[in-house]
Parts: sequence; structure tokens; C-alpha cells
Amino acid sequence: HSNNGTPYLIQSGDTLGTISNDKYGTVKRWKDIYENNKVLIKDPNLIFAGFSLYYVADDRSVASSDDF
Repeated sequence: HSNNGTPYLIQSGDTLGTISNDKYGTVKRWKDIYENNKVLIKDPNLIFAGFSLYYVADDRSVASSDDF
């Protein structure tokens, strides 16, 4: 199985919410990260420092800034 997106090395203290906030500017997209990494993540509340997961770079925020 190939992983989609950009690798992110999980740091101590990270949660899917903090990673979502860092990469997307909102904690609400943690499910997008979880869905993209279901093969790697058995429990979304339990991720481990030193492992990598993958997130998809967000094109939507770039596109939406052109709407103004």
C-alpha cells in the first residue's frame, strides 16, 4: 500500500488535532489525516513519536484566498 501525501514525523506530545492545526490551520481536519493514514493508525487517539504519517498539502486554502 502506498501512502498519499507528505510525510510528517510525529513529535512527542503531538495529537492528530495538533498536527491538523499545524498543517491546515484548524484542529477540525484531524479526521482527514486519520482517513489518509488508516493503514498506519489503529486508534486515532494513540499516535507515537518517531513514526511518520502522511498529510495532503491543502490546496483549498490557496484557492480560497483568490476569491477575495
